[in-house]
Amino acid sequence: LLLAAGALVVTLVIALPAGTIAAMRRGRATDRTVMTGVLLGQSTPPFWVGILLVLVFAVGLHALPASGYGSFAHLVLPSVTLAVYSVAVVARLLRSSLVDVLASD
Repeated sequence: LLLAAGALVVTLVIALPAGTIAAMRRGRATDRTVMTGVLLGQSTPPFWVGILLVLVFAVGLHALPASGYGSFAHLVLPSVTLAVYSVAVVARLLRSSLVDVLASD
């Protein structure tokens, strides 16, 4: 439950601003950059994202623990790994909906 809640929080914190910014700046470089990042997030397998996050933040930077369960820090990498795909889906759906709403005015 903690892992799912953490992934949901990460998803909302990243996807809502990303989708909104992409919709507000439709057709500009910002929109293309956000949508490229979203495409990469949606097309990358979660196990690969997890491996990369562990290699960078646990092995390389020693910023977060690579394994275990006992504190908030142990939930960060798994939550972000689960959230990557969800961020992409929510950001794309939000952008699409906002573009439709903005075009109707």
